[in-house]
Amino acid sequence: MMKLTVLISSLLISGFTLAAAPKNDAEIMNMLMTVNTEEMNLSTVGKTKSTNEKVKSFSEKMFNAHTNNNERAMSLQKKENLKLAESKPSVKTKTKAENTIENLKGMDAKNFDKAYMNAQIQMHQDTLKKLDTELIPNAKNDQLKTMLQTTKGHVQDHLKEAQQLQTTL
Repeated sequence: MMKLTVLISSLLISGFTLAAAPKNDAEIMNMLMTVNTEEMNLSTVGKTKSTNEKVKSFSEKMFNAHTNNNERAMSLQKKENLKLAESKPSVKTKTKAENTIENLKGMDAKNFDKAYMNAQIQMHQDTLKKLDTELIPNAKNDQLKTMLQTTKGHVQDHLKEAQQLQTTL
């Protein structure tokens, strides 16, 4: 019993909570749309602030891909009559992205591209982890689960592309 208490205490101190994952389809749908929206916001900064044509092109591609994914999510939401519910994880994701974007906006041109691509890599890695450990396993609606699995493939491709581009900067 003492070991379990120590384990739970150490997990809570490290910031992990047992209820950290979206618990239902409404929270999962909200998380998906939050990630897409924040990626669109991040990409907008990349399109406007970067001086590197490859980074600008990548930003445009990410903006379009996440806009399209958000539109598909909204269509699925309406078709399947799925509700949206904000959760602590979606608020945390939004806050983290907004802080990253604000930091990037304040950077000089010399350091921006590398930092921007680091942020892209981090965001896509975080999203893959969420998809694998929280969103896909917890989705109950079959259509939502299928969309999340398709999204995972796109996120993997985006991550790989971001990592390759990062090596050229």
